[in-house]
Amino acid sequence: MRILNQRFLVDYNYRQLNHYGEELCGDVIGVREGENFMVFVLADGLGSGIRANILANLMVEISERLTTGGLTIQEVVETVMETLPVCPIRNIAYATFTIIQLFNSGFARIYEFDNPEYLLFRNGTIQEVSKKELVIGNYRILYSEQRLNVHDSLFVFSDGITHSGMGKTLPFGLQREEVMKFLGKQFNRKTHEKYKAGQLTDKLIQHCLNLDLGEPGDDTSVLGIMVRETHKAVIFTGPPKDKALDKKAFDLFWNQPGEKIVCGGTTSLIVSRMLKKSVKVQLDSFEKDIPAMASIPGIDLATEGVITMSRVCEMLEGKPVQYEKANGAVKLYQHLVKADEVNIIAGTAINEAYQNPELPQMLSLRKNLVDKLVDILQHRWNKTVHLTYF
Repeated sequence: MRILNQRFLVDYNYRQLNHYGEELCGDVIGVREGENFMVFVLADGLGSGIRANILANLMVEISERLTTGGLTIQEVVETVMETLPVCPIRNIAYATFTIIQLFNSGFARIYEFDNPEYLLFRNGTIQEVSKKELVIGNYRILYSEQRLNVHDSLFVFSDGITHSGMGKTLPFGLQREEVMKFLGKQFNRKTHEKYKAGQLTDKLIQHCLNLDLGEPGDDTSVLGIMVRETHKAVIFTGPPKDKALDKKAFDLFWNQPGEKIVCGGTTSLIVSRMLKKSVKVQLDSFEKDIPAMASIPGIDLATEGVITMSRVCEMLEGKPVQYEKANGAVKLYQHLVKADEVNIIAGTAINEAYQNPELPQMLSLRKNLVDKLVDILQHRWNKTVHLTYF
């Protein structure tokens, strides 16, 4: 993901299937960030297996390095086309490609060479795209420009997608028009609130795998790029070390945009006092070792602190946990997974209960637990996290 501004971000993801029986995918997708732009490349090497993978990797590496190295995107395409080897038997290029240069402003330049043409959805509706034909050497390149706005989605794919099911479940494969219809069915005006790019690419790649009866007849790849609103969450956990800082910590929590989450009984009382609203414990939300949640008017989620956050860390690390209902840990986990950006305001007052040496080491200090949560969100879940201690 790349944040374009305070409200919008570029959410991208890709999925691939290897040609059945091959260890390496002959399609390669590369993403590289420049100072004020991103470069996306999907290259399809001739054939499949190791040779196709090497050729596609070469194509992607050259394209990304030259673009981020200062050449214009057209200069990169011209260099690639002059460099790209040609199969002496079939007299065709050893790799096809789609290159997208997307600037922070939302402006995009797109070059396509022999890949299926990309699809652009705006508010869930397929768009007609105007393209210009460029001739570079003996090659025909399609060039187009787009201004991507919030709720726009762009999908790039290899011919493995359009060939899915060919000779098995469909006589001529999936075809681009059918891909368009399949993706179109996933959309509605609320899709960008419900889905992320990875979920839509998952749906398409699974559909192709089903059409191929679990044995892809070609390397199959799809890249989804969505511009959507940034999902933010703000967490206030633990009372400040100095009680005089309660209001300052609360104000920072309250004035930041995003879903408001409070973790900790004492923290809930601080928020309750500042909002002049009562705290109501939801006794029916208690389950096993997860303390009950609470409700505070104006707050999206209020949970117990250290025990709940400890269990959430385990869930974010992928440890199997089963619960019969949506308790505080499950709810907090769901909020964090949904969020692209998480702001944490953490107090450092010591709760004597958690200094008991008989408790697990991970519960010894709230600060250690918060630091661990930040690390997991940043490095395992690729979230943007801001942490402020009081």
